[in-house]
Amino acid sequence: MGLTATIIATTLAVLVGVATLVAWGIAEVSWRELRKPPQPHDSASHFRIRADVWRRSPSSVQWWLSGGRYSEPRTVDGVAVGEVLAVLDGTWDSDGGDIEARLRVALPDGREVSVDTPVHRERTVQAGTFLPVRPSSGRGDDWSPAVELDETGLRTLLARHRSELGLLDPETARDLLDARPAEVPLTSIRPTGRVRHGHVEVEVTADRGEPGPARGFLRPQEIATMRATGTALVCETREGRRALWPAWY
Repeated sequence: MGLTATIIATTLAVLVGVATLVAWGIAEVSWRELRKPPQPHDSASHFRIRADVWRRSPSSVQWWLSGGRYSEPRTVDGVAVGEVLAVLDGTWDSDGGDIEARLRVALPDGREVSVDTPVHRERTVQAGTFLPVRPSSGRGDDWSPAVELDETGLRTLLARHRSELGLLDPETARDLLDARPAEVPLTSIRPTGRVRHGHVEVEVTADRGEPGPARGFLRPQEIATMRATGTALVCETREGRRALWPAWY
């Protein structure tokens, strides 16, 4: 065997050896991962996060999606409230921060569009979520979350949308524009039997040192959050009635 052939054979043998070691290392790591005991799901942490987001809504679309604040909130024209139909895709960024998500959103006029957005709290964006969006182009083919919308405009938009769906009566929708929620110990929660747009109407009795239940339409996961945390978010209308603080989004 000539010198060239020997060098080629030796090089191939080294490459095969290195590839074998790499494959063995990957297999060993995978085997160790499989042998680790499963980590229990921390349901309490899940509900605490949901309750915190609910309590602080509807401060801004930017905060709700990514935990940050838009630098210059303002009034934005052409904003519509879409409904998330599905989360089509999502990839973590290289720093392990936000998820670059692609959402399928139904617009009020019946069209379905894809919306790309960074999401920091993956628990907040699910099928059925209400998402304020605006057209990104003059043709209206591309849509983006309305992150520039200020809190006053956001409250007005979401309260009106919930009122149009029958989830808020017009008086309560008006009173929520300047209301603030109070977190109180939950005494009881009872469904009334009415269901609208994926929401269940419940009557909640909360210990706030004064009588009177509060009613409102909530999604099943929001009802589960109240049961798990043992607290309810209530507010008072201008007439002194108690109402459940909506989940807004």
